[in-house]
Amino acid sequence: MRLIRNASFALFAVMIGVAGCSKKKDPDQPLAFAPADTVFLAGNLEALPEAAIDGWWVNAAQMLPIYENSIDSTLANLDAKDPGSVPAKVLRALREELRGKFNRAGWQSLGFGSNSSTAIYAIGLVPVLRMELGDADAFRALVARIEAKSGTKLDIREVAGQSYWRMLGDDSKAAVVMAVQGQHLVVTLAPAEPSEALLRQLLGIDRPSSNALESGTLAKFNDETKFLPYGSGYIDFVRLAAALTGERSPIEQEFLRALGVDAAATAVSPACRTEYAALAAAVPRLSYGYGALDAKSMDLRYRLEVAPAQGKALAGLSADVPGLDGSGEGLFDFGFALDLDAFAGFVNLRAAALAAAPFECESLRELNAGVAKINADLANPAVFMAGAAVNGFYLSLSQLELPEGGAPVVQGKLAVGSDNPQSLLSMAGGFLPQLSALNLQVGAAPVALPAGLLPPTAPPAHVVLAKNALAISLGQGEEAGLAAFASAPAGDPSPLLYYGVDSRGMKVFLEALRRASEASLATAAAAQGDAQGGSDAQTAAEAGADLEELRNAVAILQAVEDSYAESMDRVDFSVYATLQGIEARYVIDLK
Repeated sequence: MRLIRNASFALFAVMIGVAGCSKKKDPDQPLAFAPADTVFLAGNLEALPEAAIDGWWVNAAQMLPIYENSIDSTLANLDAKDPGSVPAKVLRALREELRGKFNRAGWQSLGFGSNSSTAIYAIGLVPVLRMELGDADAFRALVARIEAKSGTKLDIREVAGQSYWRMLGDDSKAAVVMAVQGQHLVVTLAPAEPSEALLRQLLGIDRPSSNALESGTLAKFNDETKFLPYGSGYIDFVRLAAALTGERSPIEQEFLRALGVDAAATAVSPACRTEYAALAAAVPRLSYGYGALDAKSMDLRYRLEVAPAQGKALAGLSADVPGLDGSGEGLFDFGFALDLDAFAGFVNLRAAALAAAPFECESLRELNAGVAKINADLANPAVFMAGAAVNGFYLSLSQLELPEGGAPVVQGKLAVGSDNPQSLLSMAGGFLPQLSALNLQVGAAPVALPAGLLPPTAPPAHVVLAKNALAISLGQGEEAGLAAFASAPAGDPSPLLYYGVDSRGMKVFLEALRRASEASLATAAAAQGDAQGGSDAQTAAEAGADLEELRNAVAILQAVEDSYAESMDRVDFSVYATLQGIEARYVIDLK
């Protein structure tokens, strides 16, 4: 759910802030345990300013009901599948431990630090989380309390004098391994009965010959991407493809043996190895990091990076739409911009290349037909007609009401971008002849739309023709700013996709979602009553589980609605095509 994801981003900002570190090349810093050539890496090099950490902790505390209700929903699902299961007992104990501690002091009381560092990396292909603790003994005490409250006991083992907890998976072939190593918490995966050599690597007892801290891996990455040092990372697809398609490493062989898989059966054909390497070279990395981060705002960016030749073609897909620049001021804003002619050419070139040299790898062959179909669809005359007249659109609503049982109330403006607005007007006039009769001229004042074009109950609507757009307003007084809206500067570049919503818009949507969930809850309650009146115990149990799930969904939505009203001012999400690749930007502003 996107709403839960927004809340998770807020928690993510706090966690990175809590895991900040101002120390320079401390040999025991988590990044010093990550291989310099790791397949993926995430971590932080500096601490957030104290004011920023405090600000996001306040926000996280306001989001607490969301997390609590999400845990309750998960518990309900676990109980429905297996009442009294160990995972449910542990999660319930964890929820009790977190109660009242979702603040900076409470977090520290559990053993977590407020000025420590963290790193997520790979040993081979095995993920490892390593973070500094504020108080290792307090964390051990937390684990002990969870064990006592859940009535479970973690399996404690030892390797080279280092103790660790082992938590077996359902199939008992693999396990989660967790250790407190000095002041570090280390969490990773391992076979159920790992070799000592493997555990020594995973737990960092045996360190890599070249590590990410001493080699400056993350610092160089931040310099290259212009990300802030408070939290960033990447997945290296070139290294990943080589690892997945190459010879199985000793680490992989040990995992495969534990899972009962013959390593020879996982061998990749030469064609697949070559073609996956070529794809990875074209799209070498997925990266993330902060463009900005302070006490009141967060600009988190994800970038699917491409090779320079691909980047030049991607950047050409952008089109200008007035006002569409990745930020908005409306209750709800939404936009889309794409040069359809450039996009058709982009696909055509790749379809021609695939036709000349189709994929031979069995797992990639479907792409041959898929790209050919997209190319054929783009050859539709309607696409060329639209491409010549339309660059995209930008919608900004100043009012939106979704009353229960009533008609929606909508007020705002819509601009359709075009390099040739007269052509756009002619195309629109083919569907609505009344528009042609208005004799619209570029730069002229907005003109009222004829009553026959709108439903009888619709509010007043006006239209204006600008240099690069045809724009429409809906609502009393909206026409006053229509000309300026239609002539506003486009972004440089305009995003391919954009949506933004402020606290008022969030409230409208959340209320509507909650009402819909409450209606479903009432229906489910009636269904449970019918099921209990019958003789089928399984049907009654399933109806009860569905009812509990919906009840938790309503509670989550209510918690989200209340929390957003207190904390969130605006959320903006945009996707750009740039020389570096496809970039998604997620901006949260707090009140």
